[in-house]
Order: sequence, then C-alpha cells, then structure tokens
Amino acid sequence: MTGQLTLSLPLGVSQRWRERRPSWVRRRDGGFDSRRYHVAPADWASAATFVRRHHYAGSLPSVTWSLGMFHDDELVGVAMLGCPTSDRVLTLPFPDLQPYEASIELSRFVLLDKIEANAETWLLGRVRAWLRAETGIRGVLAFSDPVPRIAHGVTTMPGHFGGIYQAGSAVYLGRATPRTLTVMPDGTVLNDRAKSKVRNRESGWRYVVGRLIDFGATPPAGDELRVWLPAALAQIGATSRRHGGVLRYAFPLDRHVRLGLPAQSPPRLIRTGRT
Repeated sequence: MTGQLTLSLPLGVSQRWRERRPSWVRRRDGGFDSRRYHVAPADWASAATFVRRHHYAGSLPSVTWSLGMFHDDELVGVAMLGCPTSDRVLTLPFPDLQPYEASIELSRFVLLDKIEANAETWLLGRVRAWLRAETGIRGVLAFSDPVPRIAHGVTTMPGHFGGIYQAGSAVYLGRATPRTLTVMPDGTVLNDRAKSKVRNRESGWRYVVGRLIDFGATPPAGDELRVWLPAALAQIGATSRRHGGVLRYAFPLDRHVRLGLPAQSPPRLIRTGRT
C-alpha cells in the first residue's frame, strides 16, 4: 500500500502513554540522553503490570521475552516480543526463518509520557542489538494500527502509522488482512483468538470470561459457552467494526534474510492537528 493516512495528531511530536491514555512530547525539544537509561530483560510480573496499566490494548499477548527500559531502577518502557496468533504471520514475511526460533513479533512497545522525545528509535535499536547478541532471532515483525479507537467519546488510541518503525529502518510490507473487530466498551479489542478460547474452553478462557463479567455480562450459568459468548457481548454493548488491516513492518537483523513480501513505499502521514 502507498498513499496517505490522515490522523488528527499534533505536528512534530512523539507519542507517549500513561494509564492507557496518549500524550505527546515535541521532537524539537529533544532532551533525550541515552546515558541516563539502560535496557535489560524485565521480570514477567513487572513487565505485565506495566503493559496492562499503560498500553492502549490493555491486554497481554503471548510473550517470549520482555525487555525493559530503565531510568536507574525505575521501569519507564517495555518492549515485548512473542508469538502471534498464527505461524503464517511470521512465515509470510520471513519464509526462510523458523517461527519463534529465528523470527518473532514485536507485540507491545510502550514508553511513559515523561520520557523525552526521540527515545523510541534508541529503544528499538537496543532491542534489536539484544536479540542479535542473546538469541537466534534474525527477523522481527511489527504492526501499527492507523485506525483510531474511541470509547464513550474519548480517544483511547489516536491511530499510529509506524513512524518509529520507519525511522528505525524497517521495511514496509503493506497492510495485513482486513478483518472485523469486536470492540469492547473501553475501546479495547476482543480478538478472535480470545473468543476461540471461550468457545472451546482452552487455556485462558476464564480470564476472558472474567473481563466480560467485569463489563456487566451475566456470568455463564451452564457449560455452553458458545451460546453464552454472543449474548454476553450484546449485553455489554460490544460493537463490530470493519478494519482495513494493520500496517506491517519487517526488521531483518542481517543482510542474508530474505523477505517473502515485496517492499512497498511506506504510507505518508498528513497531520491535521496543531503543534
């Protein structure tokens, strides 16, 4: 895909997060001093709490590694790498790499709002350097979602087109498959994998059911969760929204990695907000 994406964002800014709400710092102000920070593996409990609290998705993917960005001992950013919902998500862009052994997804990336501008590309670079030094990973896939999410009239995620990935020399591979999203009352998405867990009582289904109950769904009375799930979603006011596909970026970690999809010109962002 080439073309333009129009998002109502301020000019010349870097996006930050706190309590799942976006904010921005001006890139022209600079101020980021990498000597004040370091990147290291973060323990699971700390990384999970941080991502649930601050990332707009409000949920955790399947995670293999969590890397933390630290200011002294304070965790101020997290990058999570792990398994997507299907092997094909990785084998399509990296056909010669074994999923999870040689290729992986960057599934969460979030920095606190107090971090100065221009820190993202530094953290991305440190993540890639750690993967090269400590693992057998040779290809990283990342997605950005250009479609804003709004809950109760409040923008919970204004949309992002992958500017930090482009700045980090990622290869743009076009949009992923269009799909229909199930949007919860708080603007988060209940993905197809989570719904499948409930229908089939797979590992993790109780957590998903608990979330729906927290939103106001009547607890299931019997064993037939396939019947209960659509009724629960209707009860809490979940909506269906067509999505044209997230934007797909690849980071080959060495020059011998072959891409299975053609590189495309990345989308250009037309910002309509004010500085």
